[in-house]
Amino acid sequence: APSKDSFWSTPVQPGAPRYRAAQSEPRCRLQAAVSTLSRGPVAPSDGIGLSDAALIMRSAAADGTLLSPARPATKLDAFLAADAFASDGAPTGEVWFADTAVSSRRFGVLLAARVSAATAVSQAQFGYAPGASVVAVEANSTHRFTRLGAGGLSLPPNGELDFRL
Repeated sequence: APSKDSFWSTPVQPGAPRYRAAQSEPRCRLQAAVSTLSRGPVAPSDGIGLSDAALIMRSAAADGTLLSPARPATKLDAFLAADAFASDGAPTGEVWFADTAVSSRRFGVLLAARVSAATAVSQAQFGYAPGASVVAVEANSTHRFTRLGAGGLSLPPNGELDFRL
């Protein structure tokens, strides 16, 4: 089964014996998202008193139930092809999708990190029928909605610290 190794939920972990030279991890939010979307164990490995409980709990319901998709997140085919054939000039990056069904409705999560250039992702690229009603919700704002139209979902260039979810 896919999984990701443990992660730190805060950027600095003083006294981490295994990582004496580099006791920091600036990509905590990305590491937590990847761990959750892997459908494997979510394993924060912070030192005692050094955890970001709010970040860790974004992976779980209030009762502690792990929020995981029905299948692990996988990289979109177009981005696999762009990596394999970089000479065609298509944007590259880590653009993954995972979905699940709740009460016969399909919900999905799109993760985009290290996107090299602005691009759009069509709903067909993550398995929705053309013309299906698809709405995107910004992960950092529960009141920002985008209805996907013919142009798909716009993804700006980004890195590991400003990834999109």
